[in-house]
Amino acid sequence: MKTENTERPRETPHDNRTHARTALTPLPLLLLLGAVVGCGGDSSGGPADAGGSDSGLAVDAAPPDSDAEVDGGAEPPCAPSGAPFGGGTGSAADPFTICATSQWMALDADPDAHYRLTADLDFSGVTYTPIADFRGTLDGGGYTLSHITIAPAAAAGAPFDELNGATLADLRITQLEVMHAGPAAGLALELSLRTIPSGTRPSTVRDVHVSGTVTSTGSDTPASGLVGTFVRGTVEDVSFEGTVNGFNASGFADWVQQAGTAHRVRIDATLEATKDAAGAVRLTLGTLREVAVHGSATGGLHVSGLLGALAGGLLADAYADMALTLDFTFPIDPGGLLADQSYRAAGAVTEPRYGTLVRFERVYFAGSITADEPPAAEETVTDGLFACWGGYTGCGGTWLGDGCYWDTDTSGESAPGGGRTECVGLTSAQLAIGSNTPEFVAPTWTPASGAPPRLAFEEP
Repeated sequence: MKTENTERPRETPHDNRTHARTALTPLPLLLLLGAVVGCGGDSSGGPADAGGSDSGLAVDAAPPDSDAEVDGGAEPPCAPSGAPFGGGTGSAADPFTICATSQWMALDADPDAHYRLTADLDFSGVTYTPIADFRGTLDGGGYTLSHITIAPAAAAGAPFDELNGATLADLRITQLEVMHAGPAAGLALELSLRTIPSGTRPSTVRDVHVSGTVTSTGSDTPASGLVGTFVRGTVEDVSFEGTVNGFNASGFADWVQQAGTAHRVRIDATLEATKDAAGAVRLTLGTLREVAVHGSATGGLHVSGLLGALAGGLLADAYADMALTLDFTFPIDPGGLLADQSYRAAGAVTEPRYGTLVRFERVYFAGSITADEPPAAEETVTDGLFACWGGYTGCGGTWLGDGCYWDTDTSGESAPGGGRTECVGLTSAQLAIGSNTPEFVAPTWTPASGAPPRLAFEEP
């Protein structure tokens, strides 16, 4: 993979569409029909599969916006005889259609083409090979990929190894199981920038929702709910719901570089990390707007509700109501590279990096923080928002802030941390009164009224 630097979502109801359904046809007649029309859901030319389903049962197969009726209740063939996809030419105007798992697995054969999913795909029992380097476009049509399993021996620990100047939209991935010895992610290990004849093209991910379990078993490798390294591009209207386990664990991404922008991200996860756990992103220099994080996170050295290290960029309109636990399982070496580190737990950011420009606007934490005494005489820092900001080696930054709060009841933290007196601690009752958080207003927010403010995009 390339980098430029070195350093259950909420179930989304399937759109209401008119879909033709395959009638249960007697097997001899079904085989005869397959011979006549070349219906073969598997590009290998195996037995006919009604509608391209790997199970042989009725599946959705009509294009997402098709209102056409099928005479006699019979579906059109999933793929013309000898064709690797359900139809189309792969151009932007006429994308390849995908209606069978074998066709999805053929994405690597033409990674620069344009694709459109036309059916839900169940990967139960399918040996999934991660898509190595996707550079085209994929319209998921609101359909769902279910039961993808990424085995430890797979070439990459995610459904996509790299989205390289690609566009991915309107897709659901459910019941995902990833267990890999290297870095692991629920969608892609890397979102990157592609060089094209006319210049460059960043990756775009829009309206993609993932649920499942993501685990990295490596001794020092990260796991994240959606993206590993976000080099450059735009991510918007995405979510992850499930469990993330690894040396470092993050709900959204392990690392967002300076040219990465994310907008409307929802995480509802259980995070377990040997070292650092971050509700959204472990290390970011990018732009993050409208981020909501729920669930719980446990870290051996650092644990935070939103960000681990904030090394620049912007965090705006974000909140976390996670249950944070610092369990002190990661040892600090007093004479080594970690000599300047302390055990840290924070509602928002464990480590604002020294010497950086940090913009932090309309952010609050309403979760809990649990941190017992460390196993040795090591410093432990806990805070409702920031575990350090000046006074600690490696911590600091130039502050540009507006509207930051934390719940003093749930967090157990009463004083502002790191010298950031601009931020205000409120009781749970106070946080539920809109006049106490005047910056949190519509249309971005549903203002507090008997409950803390919530981001409007989360509303059903």
